[in-house]
Parts: sequence; structure tokens; C-alpha cells
Amino acid sequence: MCQKIRDAQNNKPTNHSMAVFLGLSKAFDRVWKHKLIIELHEYGRINGRALAWIHDFLGRRVIRVKYNNTLSDNCKISQGVPQGSVLRPIFFAIYLTGIEELLTRRCEVGIFADDIVLWKSGAQVEEIESDVNLVLGDLREFADHHKLILNANKSYVSFFTTNKKLYNYEPRVKFDGQNISTVKHPKYLGVLLDPEFTCNKHIESLITKSRRLNILKYISGRDRGANAETLRTTYIALIRPILEYGLPVYFCASDSNLQKLERVRLASSQD
Repeated sequence: MCQKIRDAQNNKPTNHSMAVFLGLSKAFDRVWKHKLIIELHEYGRINGRALAWIHDFLGRRVIRVKYNNTLSDNCKISQGVPQGSVLRPIFFAIYLTGIEELLTRRCEVGIFADDIVLWKSGAQVEEIESDVNLVLGDLREFADHHKLILNANKSYVSFFTTNKKLYNYEPRVKFDGQNISTVKHPKYLGVLLDPEFTCNKHIESLITKSRRLNILKYISGRDRGANAETLRTTYIALIRPILEYGLPVYFCASDSNLQKLERVRLASSQD
């Protein structure tokens, strides 16, 4: 998503982009088991004993509550995929089969587990808004068919542009008749974005997190501090991952911003 929005901004004439970050309510817990079995058979090409095992794995589940020495009656779980199972995200991805084909008719889409973002780039803001609203209507039908709940209060829209006149533009995007709020600096998968994709906000957050950790100053010292190898291992394990998170997004940031990160890196590695 980030690369495609940045490419749109680099086009001549410059294109704007609109992204809707969708919030699903209790996504994994609302998976309709019967529908999932059908998707596994039709799209996952799973059948025979494997499908029977999955059906049994999903179907024979009950919960009960213990209070002091008293146990409640069994309550059968009719929907959802088991928490803690390695199959949980795989089942959910298969359950969403067809959503990408549906949304990419007019927009582009990115899906990571239950984090869904759709975006549209173009020269005319009105056309972008129209396509996004149409796609959200299609998405509503998909959600209803799969017994999922899209929460407008947990969703938000962001507008990306290099046009200063449109910097504070608030898209008119609705879902189920409710306006979706506009967020100027959205955070997606831990990366803080900004309208012009300068990555200023994200780099500032990385620097703040790295300095807040400050663990090396506590364990270093000439007399009783940790040795150089321990300090190096601590830096690699705790600080460097913070500084490098989102690198594919911010690698083309301005030299001044990258130099700020470099100064923090040098200060941390030399403590």
C-alpha cells in the first residue's frame, strides 16, 4: 500500500490517495463454522479425512465456568475459531476468500489477519470518494453474507496528497449510513503514516521509543557494568529492531530524518 500510494504521488500530474482502515468486531470469534467448512472444501481443496478432522476439531467445543467449587453446565460454542491454535489465522484467511476479488473491482486492498485496508488513487477527489463508497457498499454485503460485523466506529479514513491546499481535506466516506472519521496520521501495522509520506511522524516515534528504553545506560559502566558482548547483544535484541521497524516504508525519507535515526543508533551502540 505504502509503495503504491507513494508512486501515485510521484506521478505527473500528481495523484491523490484515499485509504480506509476497516475495523472488524470480534473477527475471529464470529467465523461461521459451516461457511468455513464449505470454503475449505471449495477453495482450499480439502476433503476426505482431513476435512472430517477439521469439522470435528471445530464442532466439538464447549466452555464452562468455575466459581469456587461450582462448575456451570457445558455451553456449546457455535461459532469462531479456537484461540491459541496455529490454524486460527489460516482458517480466517480462507474464510475471507473472495473479499479481495470483490474489493479490487474499483479499489486496491491489503489484508493482514483481521487488519483490512482498502485504498484508491486518482487525480479527481470526487471520483475517488465515489469508488470508495461503492466498494464499502459491496463490503457490507460480503460481511452480512459471512456474518461478520464491520464497525464504523473502529474504522477510519485517511487522505494522502502532496497538494498543500488539500492537506486538511476530510473525505466524505460513509458505511451503513454512518460517517467514517478522518485520521490525518493513521497507524497501520505499527507504522505511523502522514499525508505527504514524509515519514516524519514515524521516525519521531521510533526515536522516542528508543530513547525511552535507555536500558544500555543502566547496565553499562566501567567498574560494574556489563561487558561489551552483553551490551552488543542487548542493543541488537532490544534497540535495533525498534529503529529498523518499518524500514521499507521510511527508507526514502529525507536525509535529515535518516540522520536523526543514525545519531540515536550511534549513541545507543556506543553506550
